[in-house]
Amino acid sequence: MSDTLDELLESIDRALVLLKNRPEARYGADVENLLRIKRILEGLDPDEIDALLDEEE
Repeated sequence: MSDTLDELLESIDRALVLLKNRPEARYGADVENLLRIKRILEGLDPDEIDALLDEEE
């Protein structure tokens, strides 16, 4: 995996830990959405992710 992809996945993992530690039920949907995004990112080619992010800049 590319460094960019690793950084994105690590950020998602940190956000998941923070959200899961909150007692509010409203964050359940956010946790599920972040898990979906993580699965999508893991399925993409790391070079594609780098190219997409380069296009934004």
